[in-house]
Amino acid sequence: TGTPGAAEQAVDRAAAFLRAHFAEPIQLGDAARVANMSPYHFSRQFKKYQGTTPHEFLLCERMAAAKLLLLSTGESIENIAASCGFASASHFIRAFRGRNGITPMRFRQMRF
Repeated sequence: TGTPGAAEQAVDRAAAFLRAHFAEPIQLGDAARVANMSPYHFSRQFKKYQGTTPHEFLLCERMAAAKLLLLSTGESIENIAASCGFASASHFIRAFRGRNGITPMRFRQMRF
């Protein structure tokens, strides 16, 4: 059958919620409630249907938004970090370097 099951639809709703609210402080329980699942069950179902954990999915959304802002605005690293849902500029810089191998400032300077 081509139609997604209830669990997959619930995970899709939660993914859309994460996409729409990535800039806010989100807990696993928030997304699990959108899917109407326990956090444990939600984590397993999310990984099954999205191929990644909810945390990793959220981090990818935040990184994509941050990269766009780095390249398209002159906003400070602190403002970009805050507007993309990172707890602090230092957390953002560490996460960015860990994923991309360079700092946000270096990324901005490269201007692909």
